[in-house]
Amino acid sequence: MSDYLVNPGNAGNITGDLGTLFTDDNTQYRSNVMGSNGGAGVKNMIIASTDATGNVNIGMNEPTLDAGTATIPIDNLTIVTGAVFSPQSGKIAVKETLKMSGGLIGKSAYTFDGSSGYISAGDSADGTYGNRNIFAGGGTVEIWFNAASHGENTAGRLIQKTRTIGSDVGWRLNMDGSNKLYFRQDFSSAAGIWKTPASTVVFGKWHHFAVTYDNGDVANDPTFYLDGKVIAAEEDNTPVGSYESDSGQGMYIGNQDFNSGNTFDGTIAMVRIFTDIRTQAELRTDMFNNKAGMSSTHLLARMYQFDEGTGAALENVADAAGTTGDATISGSAWAAAGTFTPGTSTLKMTGASKNINYTGDETIGHLHIDAGQTTLNNLSVTDGTDTFTCSSVTIDSGTTFTTTSGTTTITSEDSGTGVAWNNTGGTFTHNNGLVKFTTPAATVMVENTWYDFEMDADASTREYDIRDTSGNAITILGNLTVTEGRLTSLTTSDAITIHGLTNVAANGTCWHDADQDTNKIIHNGLVTNLGTYKINDGTTVKLNGGIRQLGTLTIA
Repeated sequence: MSDYLVNPGNAGNITGDLGTLFTDDNTQYRSNVMGSNGGAGVKNMIIASTDATGNVNIGMNEPTLDAGTATIPIDNLTIVTGAVFSPQSGKIAVKETLKMSGGLIGKSAYTFDGSSGYISAGDSADGTYGNRNIFAGGGTVEIWFNAASHGENTAGRLIQKTRTIGSDVGWRLNMDGSNKLYFRQDFSSAAGIWKTPASTVVFGKWHHFAVTYDNGDVANDPTFYLDGKVIAAEEDNTPVGSYESDSGQGMYIGNQDFNSGNTFDGTIAMVRIFTDIRTQAELRTDMFNNKAGMSSTHLLARMYQFDEGTGAALENVADAAGTTGDATISGSAWAAAGTFTPGTSTLKMTGASKNINYTGDETIGHLHIDAGQTTLNNLSVTDGTDTFTCSSVTIDSGTTFTTTSGTTTITSEDSGTGVAWNNTGGTFTHNNGLVKFTTPAATVMVENTWYDFEMDADASTREYDIRDTSGNAITILGNLTVTEGRLTSLTTSDAITIHGLTNVAANGTCWHDADQDTNKIIHNGLVTNLGTYKINDGTTVKLNGGIRQLGTLTIA
């Protein structure tokens, strides 16, 4: 697999077996990038551009393929923290994961504010996952970062394992005031210090940096790699003596230690440590890969890919079965989400087992569950207040769509079917959270099972029609809320059961008609009616929880 950096302008058509396409430029993209990938399309796409006017058309049916019927899929599409993806129109097909939760390699990333905060990764002599004296006999440290400035005291720490009170012992990697990176290894008589050329680091840009080094001989120099390429390691101070052991010294990411003083300013998305010297080919092969996708994890002692997205714990995924090297976070904050500016585009989930990862509030266009199972994962929600917004949802026969906690808001409908939510024979697993409809036109929702369901139209006379998929009963496991508009079961052919509370607001109408063979509404919870609750002739309504009647109750 090859990796490509898409430059601004018209990139034309790229054919062949594509690996990772990484876009990181604050200019407007007008690129339709295509690839075969064994006939399946682009492997991975990482959107890192922060330009709100950017337009990256990736994996869309423009230019036309097979008379407009083909859509080139992407295995994984990532929109990193601060980045903007603006496809405008067409279809974006994703086979595995759409990640909008801020991460570059893992699901999320961590943003340091340049004044406080650190990640403490401890000190361990463990033979496999330890971090003690990693450069003895040869070692590698690599990191993905995006710097906003030089950091606190113009010396923001990326990572270090050294003592900062008393004589220095150990090593560190930090920024300086000339946009250089400094690497220091302490020796018994004089430390070895090496630096990159001036202006190596571009603020607001994502960089992958790796250092390989063997501290067993003062004649050895480290090798620096920036974005997969070797760059100069200029000697700033010549080492003398033997290396100082860092035994007993804690490892810190994003600061010098718990006393702070040199806080990094920017975002760190991945840290990896190997107890051997990685080759350039190995670094380039895995620089865009998470742990699961790595071609080789030989002698991988530490890897932090920031999957958590919340809380104070950070897992060393190198030791997936244990806890050696797990880190603790203090201060600063988890990264914000990337931005998907969808226009009229459709996100088509095509693989067997897929995920959409997001944090905070996120918006996409139309969502089409085309194959297999898709799970919507909110990494940060704790109270159900975050919202995932899409224009419409289509769930094809034989597929599964699962949502976790938080709110899923539907704002429009599919122009071809006139349906806002269309389950054509698949499975919707909704065990928690709310699905809310705000469509500014009369529409239809076709589904058998909801958890919390809310209608909030733009007018009290706006009518939404709730239907089952094929003669099955409709079940609302949680609460039914009609905030504004008319919710009707006009063509429902089986019983509707609401397990929780039913709330009809002052501008809402809950309207049950007799239209099919079986017409039964079962309210297991309390019905609070402030608007209009209407029951037409022939409809059976069971109020097992009673009714709090303050609005209009009509039995026609």
